[in-house]
Amino acid sequence: MNSRRKKIAILDYGINNLYSVFRACEIHNSLPVLVRDPNLIKDFDALILPGVGAYGAAMQRLEELNLVSAILSFIKSGKQVLGICLGMQLLLEESYEFSNKEGIKGIGFFKGSVKPFNFLNLDETVPIPHVGWNNIEFDKQSEFLTGLPSNSLMYFVHSLYADMNITSDIASYTCYGDIKFASSIQLENVFATQFHPEKSAKQGLLIYSNFINSI
Repeated sequence: MNSRRKKIAILDYGINNLYSVFRACEIHNSLPVLVRDPNLIKDFDALILPGVGAYGAAMQRLEELNLVSAILSFIKSGKQVLGICLGMQLLLEESYEFSNKEGIKGIGFFKGSVKPFNFLNLDETVPIPHVGWNNIEFDKQSEFLTGLPSNSLMYFVHSLYADMNITSDIASYTCYGDIKFASSIQLENVFATQFHPEKSAKQGLLIYSNFINSI
């Protein structure tokens, strides 16, 4: 039996909140390392793409550091990848942040786009950003959600959401206002969440446990 602690690269591209992600990995007996050199990523057992802030600025930073092709190469290798919040959105094809009509190009692994909340059928105002605890719902079981009941509460902080082209890539849904959006997505070896599992108490940390055990 191989008891070697798994080495996890956490991408540090200057637009992310890394401490809580780092600690969540440490708690589950892995070896997290902050990485921004694209030549080093391939040597790790798994990769986490976190992120907070603006989509356009994040993509610009990833491109400046030559990390986009490194991320896609890592995905192609078949190793496990976890995207968190903005990190999930960056894995889609494009974003219409700030009502950008042409769209901002993303990494493009998942088919879909990132859109701002636009509530059409509500009498009252719904706060934006969507901040706080909300339920995730799922009809099918992802290995990364093992042990979690549907309607588990997770912690969200976001103003845009993923509009997926392929519904089979959606691992869970969440409702906010009159919009039902993809709160987690999965395709092959890539799993990503709109919520912050590292800030979502025991149920969120279980996702890290599942992720690390899958490596």
